[in-house]
Amino acid sequence: MKNTLSKAAQSFDTLPDSALLTLNDASLICQRSRATLYRDAKNGALNLLKVGSTTRIRAGELRRFIGGVA
Repeated sequence: MKNTLSKAAQSFDTLPDSALLTLNDASLICQRSRATLYRDAKNGALNLLKVGSTTRIRAGELRRFIGGVA
């Protein structure tokens, strides 16, 4: 896994809530592993989206999650 944020993730604070982020970006933003994000989704704390064969998360959902965890 790369440890660098994409351009979209670098501007996370200004992204619209509907913007889609990769789980790699989401894990770097909220400092949780991808496995933990999948576990959080399984427990109902986080909503993930399947786009083709990839899993994404909406920026607004990640903001809500971060606010609730902190």
